[in-house]
Amino acid sequence: MSKEGPSPVPGWISDADIQFLQALVGDVHDGLVVEVGVALGRTTAAIACGLAERGCRHVCIDTFKGGTDPRDPLNTLYQAGRGRFFRQAFEYNARALGVWNNIELIEAASPEVARLFEDESIDVCFLDADHSHEAITADIAAWWPKIKPGGFLAGDDYPGPGVRPAVDELVKREGVPATYGFRCWAAERS
Repeated sequence: MSKEGPSPVPGWISDADIQFLQALVGDVHDGLVVEVGVALGRTTAAIACGLAERGCRHVCIDTFKGGTDPRDPLNTLYQAGRGRFFRQAFEYNARALGVWNNIELIEAASPEVARLFEDESIDVCFLDADHSHEAITADIAAWWPKIKPGGFLAGDDYPGPGVRPAVDELVKREGVPATYGFRCWAAERS
């Protein structure tokens, strides 16, 4: 798989936003990239290649149990007992693309996992888990202190009714610059 370009794994993030994310992680060397919410691994596949060669650690976090946002169609699948399928598909895709040995998978809730990381230790953290306003607000609160100065807290589904207000609150409260892709967002820690 090439280091840049579309991800061969099916999923919901657009190719344009994959490029946006690849640009965020492209300059990370000897650093730490955290991905919260992996589903089938489309985003993981797009950013994992090249991280190990640059001395980076790539941590993937997912409960594989779905979220609480009733508008998210994935939650219907998770609640129907398909979470195990997503976990198996994620591992299969990561192995097939040769990135399985370059990632660390933690199956747990995001805010609890954030406590395992030191403040200002993460170069890029990408949030794409539960899209409810309460959950994304909790994720932002848990992960923002973990971002290094000059690093990025980013995520998907910015236009969503739960995500947009939470991101806008972060940008306003912290007074930080933000950039936007097609549906992605990134706030730079100063």
